[in-house]
Amino acid sequence: MTTVGDYTLADLFTLPDLPCRADLIDGHLYFPRPQNRFHSITGDLLLNGLRRTLPPVFRVRRNMTVVLDRRNAIDNR
Repeated sequence: MTTVGDYTLADLFTLPDLPCRADLIDGHLYFPRPQNRFHSITGDLLLNGLRRTLPPVFRVRRNMTVVLDRRNAIDNR
């Protein structure tokens, strides 16, 4: 059985003292562990590869929140 938490997207952006990275999944707040060196290097390689190969009409950004709906958002800050 899946439970739905009480948090919404508005809470993710307005609650004080949240860690710099928090995910909202089915209304529950999750706090992922800090990225290790592998994740950092992989992210840099992907970011630089996309920037080199995509047409100029596209922009590649890092450190943003991907909002799926009012109870689901992945924060990549």
